[in-house]
Amino acid sequence: MQWLWLLQIIFHPSGRQLSNTSEILSSITCPKCGHRQQEGEECLRCGLIFKKYVEPVLAADLGADRSFHYGDWDGKKKLLLFLALLLALMLYLEVHSGREITHPPGILINSEPHMAQVKNPRPWKVGGKEIYPLVRFWLQGRVLGSQRYSHDFLSDVSPIDIALGWGPMSDQSVLDKLEFAQDNRLLGFEPADQDHPPPGYGTLWQYVKNVHTLPADENIKKQVFSVRTGELIELGGYLVGIKENGQWTAISSLKKEAGVDHTTCLIFWVTDLGRLP
Repeated sequence: MQWLWLLQIIFHPSGRQLSNTSEILSSITCPKCGHRQQEGEECLRCGLIFKKYVEPVLAADLGADRSFHYGDWDGKKKLLLFLALLLALMLYLEVHSGREITHPPGILINSEPHMAQVKNPRPWKVGGKEIYPLVRFWLQGRVLGSQRYSHDFLSDVSPIDIALGWGPMSDQSVLDKLEFAQDNRLLGFEPADQDHPPPGYGTLWQYVKNVHTLPADENIKKQVFSVRTGELIELGGYLVGIKENGQWTAISSLKKEAGVDHTTCLIFWVTDLGRLP
Protein backbone atom coordinates (compact mmCIF):
# COMPACT_ATOMS: atom_id res chain seq x y z
CA MET A 1 0.00 0.00 0.00
CA GLN A 2 1.36 3.40 -1.03
CA TRP A 3 0.71 5.15 2.26
CA LEU A 4 2.68 2.56 4.24
CA TRP A 5 5.67 3.12 2.02
CA LEU A 6 5.33 6.90 2.43
CA LEU A 7 5.36 6.51 6.21
CA GLN A 8 8.65 4.65 5.88
CA ILE A 9 10.30 7.43 3.94
CA ILE A 10 8.78 10.47 5.68
CA PHE A 11 9.49 9.37 9.27
CA HIS A 12 13.00 8.54 10.49
CA PRO A 13 13.34 5.31 12.55
CA SER A 14 14.05 7.48 15.60
CA GLY A 15 10.53 8.88 15.34
CA ARG A 16 11.38 12.43 14.22
CA GLN A 17 9.82 13.76 11.04
CA LEU A 18 12.18 14.25 8.12
CA SER A 19 11.93 17.79 6.87
CA ASN A 20 13.61 17.91 3.46
CA THR A 21 14.18 15.89 0.35
CA SER A 22 17.79 15.02 1.18
CA GLU A 23 16.80 13.53 4.54
CA ILE A 24 13.92 11.62 2.94
CA LEU A 25 16.21 10.20 0.29
CA SER A 26 19.16 9.42 2.64
CA SER A 27 17.76 5.94 3.25
CA ILE A 28 15.03 4.64 1.03
CA THR A 29 13.41 1.51 -0.34
CA CYS A 30 12.16 1.69 -3.89
CA PRO A 31 8.36 1.31 -3.93
CA LYS A 32 8.50 -0.24 -7.37
CA CYS A 33 11.21 -2.93 -7.16
CA GLY A 34 11.99 -3.01 -3.41
CA HIS A 35 15.67 -2.11 -3.82
CA ARG A 36 17.16 -0.51 -0.68
CA GLN A 37 19.77 2.22 -1.14
CA GLN A 38 21.32 5.03 0.89
CA GLU A 39 20.59 8.06 -1.22
CA GLY A 40 19.80 9.24 -4.69
CA GLU A 41 17.16 10.85 -6.80
CA GLU A 42 16.28 7.63 -8.56
CA CYS A 43 16.37 3.89 -7.97
CA LEU A 44 19.72 2.44 -8.97
CA ARG A 45 18.07 -0.84 -9.94
CA CYS A 46 14.93 0.11 -11.92
CA GLY A 47 15.47 3.81 -12.58
CA LEU A 48 12.29 5.08 -10.84
CA ILE A 49 12.53 8.83 -10.14
CA PHE A 50 11.46 9.13 -6.51
CA LYS A 51 10.42 12.80 -6.58
CA LYS A 52 7.96 12.23 -9.40
CA TYR A 53 6.52 9.27 -7.52
CA VAL A 54 6.30 10.87 -4.07
CA GLU A 55 4.67 14.22 -4.89
CA PRO A 56 1.44 12.96 -6.56
CA VAL A 57 1.03 10.20 -3.96
CA LEU A 58 1.34 12.71 -1.11
CA ALA A 59 -1.24 14.95 -2.74
CA ALA A 60 -3.66 12.14 -3.50
CA ASP A 61 -3.29 9.80 -0.49
CA LEU A 62 -2.23 11.84 2.54
CA GLY A 63 -4.11 14.92 1.43
CA ALA A 64 -7.30 12.94 0.98
CA ASP A 65 -6.70 11.16 4.24
CA ARG A 66 -6.26 14.41 6.16
CA SER A 67 -9.39 15.82 4.56
CA PHE A 68 -11.39 12.76 5.49
CA HIS A 69 -10.05 12.74 9.03
CA TYR A 70 -10.92 16.33 9.81
CA GLY A 71 -14.26 16.12 8.04
CA ASP A 72 -15.08 12.94 9.90
CA TRP A 73 -14.26 14.56 13.27
CA ASP A 74 -16.35 17.58 12.37
CA GLY A 75 -19.25 15.28 11.54
CA LYS A 76 -18.82 13.45 14.84
CA LYS A 77 -18.90 16.72 16.77
CA LYS A 78 -22.12 17.72 15.03
CA LEU A 79 -23.64 14.31 15.77
CA LEU A 80 -22.63 14.49 19.46
CA LEU A 81 -24.07 18.00 19.71
CA PHE A 82 -27.34 16.84 18.11
CA LEU A 83 -27.60 13.87 20.48
CA ALA A 84 -26.92 16.10 23.49
CA LEU A 85 -29.63 18.54 22.43
CA LEU A 86 -32.05 15.68 21.76
CA LEU A 87 -31.38 14.20 25.21
CA ALA A 88 -31.89 17.59 26.85
CA LEU A 89 -35.20 18.02 25.01
CA MET A 90 -36.37 14.55 26.05
CA LEU A 91 -35.51 15.23 29.70
CA TYR A 92 -37.31 18.58 29.55
CA LEU A 93 -40.45 17.02 28.09
CA GLU A 94 -40.32 14.16 30.59
CA VAL A 95 -40.13 16.54 33.53
CA HIS A 96 -42.62 19.13 32.33
CA SER A 97 -45.17 16.82 30.72
CA GLY A 98 -45.60 14.97 34.03
CA ARG A 99 -45.77 18.01 36.26
CA GLU A 100 -48.99 18.75 38.10
CA ILE A 101 -51.07 21.62 36.80
CA THR A 102 -52.13 24.02 39.53
CA HIS A 103 -54.94 26.58 39.46
CA PRO A 104 -56.05 29.58 41.50
CA PRO A 105 -58.34 28.79 44.45
CA GLY A 106 -62.00 28.20 43.68
CA ILE A 107 -64.31 25.49 42.35
CA LEU A 108 -63.46 24.73 38.70
CA ILE A 109 -66.05 22.02 37.92
CA ASN A 110 -69.62 22.76 39.00
CA SER A 111 -71.46 20.11 37.00
CA GLU A 112 -72.45 16.76 38.47
CA PRO A 113 -71.95 13.44 36.63
CA HIS A 114 -75.05 12.33 34.80
CA MET A 115 -76.30 9.11 33.26
CA ALA A 116 -79.01 7.86 30.90
CA GLN A 117 -80.63 4.52 30.24
CA VAL A 118 -79.25 2.35 27.46
CA LYS A 119 -81.92 1.17 25.03
CA ASN A 120 -81.59 -2.43 23.92
CA PRO A 121 -78.17 -2.98 25.54
CA ARG A 122 -76.02 -5.59 23.83
CA PRO A 123 -72.66 -6.79 25.10
CA TRP A 124 -69.48 -6.86 23.06
CA LYS A 125 -66.34 -8.92 23.47
CA VAL A 126 -62.79 -7.80 24.15
CA GLY A 127 -60.52 -10.81 24.18
CA GLY A 128 -62.05 -13.31 26.58
CA LYS A 129 -64.20 -10.71 28.33
CA GLU A 130 -67.81 -9.71 27.62
CA ILE A 131 -68.54 -6.02 28.21
CA TYR A 132 -72.14 -5.20 29.22
CA PRO A 133 -73.25 -1.55 28.97
CA LEU A 134 -75.28 -0.61 32.06
CA VAL A 135 -75.92 3.13 31.54
CA ARG A 136 -74.72 5.94 29.33
CA PHE A 137 -72.46 8.17 31.42
CA TRP A 138 -70.82 11.61 31.25
CA LEU A 139 -68.43 13.09 33.75
CA GLN A 140 -66.46 16.32 33.98
CA GLY A 141 -63.69 16.47 36.53
CA ARG A 142 -60.30 17.64 37.61
CA VAL A 143 -57.62 14.96 37.39
CA LEU A 144 -56.47 14.20 40.93
CA GLY A 145 -54.04 11.47 39.86
CA SER A 146 -53.61 8.42 37.69
CA GLN A 147 -52.17 4.94 38.04
CA ARG A 148 -51.26 2.45 35.31
CA TYR A 149 -51.71 -1.32 35.59
CA SER A 150 -50.34 -4.16 33.50
CA HIS A 151 -50.67 -7.42 35.46
CA ASP A 152 -54.02 -7.55 37.21
CA PHE A 153 -57.43 -8.98 36.30
CA LEU A 154 -58.54 -5.80 34.51
CA SER A 155 -55.34 -4.58 32.87
CA ASP A 156 -56.04 -6.17 29.48
CA VAL A 157 -59.08 -3.89 29.08
CA SER A 158 -58.38 -1.20 31.69
CA PRO A 159 -54.68 -0.26 31.70
CA ILE A 160 -55.11 2.91 33.76
CA ASP A 161 -57.17 4.39 36.59
CA ILE A 162 -57.89 8.12 36.68
CA ALA A 163 -59.05 9.83 39.86
CA LEU A 164 -61.46 12.68 39.08
CA GLY A 165 -62.97 15.32 41.35
CA TRP A 166 -65.59 18.01 40.93
CA GLY A 167 -67.24 20.59 43.17
CA PRO A 168 -65.04 21.16 46.22
CA MET A 169 -62.70 18.42 44.99
CA SER A 170 -61.76 20.65 42.05
CA ASP A 171 -60.85 23.55 44.36
CA GLN A 172 -57.09 24.11 44.68
CA SER A 173 -57.48 25.44 48.23
CA VAL A 174 -59.11 22.14 49.29
CA LEU A 175 -56.76 19.87 47.37
CA ASP A 176 -53.69 21.60 48.83
CA LYS A 177 -54.79 20.28 52.23
CA LEU A 178 -55.12 16.64 51.08
CA GLU A 179 -52.78 13.80 50.24
CA PHE A 180 -53.86 11.19 47.66
CA ALA A 181 -52.82 7.59 47.03
CA GLN A 182 -53.79 5.17 44.24
CA ASP A 183 -52.84 1.51 44.30
CA ASN A 184 -54.40 -1.92 43.77
CA ARG A 185 -57.34 -0.27 41.94
CA LEU A 186 -58.20 1.76 45.05
CA LEU A 187 -58.17 5.49 45.74
CA GLY A 188 -57.52 6.99 49.13
CA PHE A 189 -56.96 10.45 50.55
CA GLU A 190 -56.46 12.04 53.93
CA PRO A 191 -55.69 15.47 55.39
CA ALA A 192 -52.08 16.55 54.93
CA ASP A 193 -52.39 17.95 58.46
CA GLN A 194 -54.55 15.66 60.58
CA ASP A 195 -55.25 18.46 63.02
CA HIS A 196 -56.46 20.84 60.32
CA PRO A 197 -58.55 19.01 57.67
CA PRO A 198 -60.22 21.07 54.95
CA PRO A 199 -63.79 22.26 55.60
CA GLY A 200 -66.41 19.57 54.97
CA TYR A 201 -63.79 16.83 54.90
CA GLY A 202 -66.32 14.12 55.81
CA THR A 203 -68.42 14.84 52.71
CA LEU A 204 -65.63 15.08 50.13
CA TRP A 205 -66.07 11.44 49.02
CA GLN A 206 -69.29 12.52 47.32
CA TYR A 207 -67.24 14.57 44.85
CA VAL A 208 -64.60 12.13 43.71
CA LYS A 209 -64.49 8.97 41.58
CA ASN A 210 -61.71 6.51 40.85
CA VAL A 211 -62.32 5.65 37.19
CA HIS A 212 -61.19 2.24 35.92
CA THR A 213 -60.77 3.48 32.38
CA LEU A 214 -61.54 1.11 29.48
CA PRO A 215 -60.44 2.97 26.30
CA ALA A 216 -62.75 2.17 23.39
CA ASP A 217 -59.91 2.39 20.84
CA GLU A 218 -56.22 3.19 20.43
CA ASN A 219 -56.83 6.90 19.95
CA ILE A 220 -58.73 7.15 23.25
CA LYS A 221 -56.01 5.07 24.90
CA LYS A 222 -53.33 7.55 23.81
CA GLN A 223 -55.40 10.45 25.10
CA VAL A 224 -56.06 8.73 28.41
CA PHE A 225 -52.36 8.00 28.90
CA SER A 226 -51.51 11.65 28.23
CA VAL A 227 -53.68 13.23 30.95
CA ARG A 228 -51.87 15.17 33.65
CA THR A 229 -52.73 15.73 37.27
CA GLY A 230 -54.56 19.02 37.52
CA GLU A 231 -56.07 18.91 34.02
CA LEU A 232 -59.78 19.50 33.54
CA ILE A 233 -61.30 16.81 31.34
CA GLU A 234 -64.65 15.44 30.21
CA LEU A 235 -65.32 11.72 29.66
CA GLY A 236 -68.22 10.11 27.84
CA GLY A 237 -69.20 6.50 27.30
CA TYR A 238 -70.78 3.68 29.31
CA LEU A 239 -70.57 2.36 32.82
CA VAL A 240 -70.20 -1.38 32.32
CA GLY A 241 -70.17 -4.79 33.87
CA ILE A 242 -67.69 -7.48 32.82
CA LYS A 243 -68.27 -11.22 32.42
CA GLU A 244 -65.57 -13.81 31.89
CA ASN A 245 -66.21 -17.52 31.43
CA GLY A 246 -69.89 -16.85 32.07
CA GLN A 247 -69.24 -15.27 35.48
CA TRP A 248 -69.46 -11.62 36.53
CA THR A 249 -65.96 -10.45 37.42
CA ALA A 250 -66.55 -6.70 37.77
CA ILE A 251 -69.60 -4.40 37.89
CA SER A 252 -69.41 -0.62 37.99
CA SER A 253 -70.95 1.39 40.78
CA LEU A 254 -74.05 3.29 39.66
CA LYS A 255 -74.47 5.55 42.67
CA LYS A 256 -72.59 8.00 44.82
CA GLU A 257 -71.02 6.32 47.75
CA ALA A 258 -70.29 8.34 50.86
CA GLY A 259 -67.82 7.56 53.59
CA VAL A 260 -64.11 6.86 53.70
CA ASP A 261 -64.59 3.07 53.58
CA HIS A 262 -65.90 3.13 50.01
CA THR A 263 -63.66 3.05 46.96
CA THR A 264 -66.09 5.07 44.80
CA CYS A 265 -64.92 3.23 41.69
CA LEU A 266 -66.42 3.38 38.24
CA ILE A 267 -65.80 0.88 35.44
CA PHE A 268 -66.03 3.24 32.52
CA TRP A 269 -65.92 2.28 28.83
CA VAL A 270 -64.66 5.60 27.44
CA THR A 271 -65.66 6.55 23.91
CA ASP A 272 -64.98 10.29 24.18
CA LEU A 273 -62.36 12.36 25.99
CA GLY A 274 -62.13 16.12 25.85
CA ARG A 275 -59.98 18.70 27.62
CA LEU A 276 -61.69 21.68 29.19
CA PRO A 277 -60.25 25.20 29.20
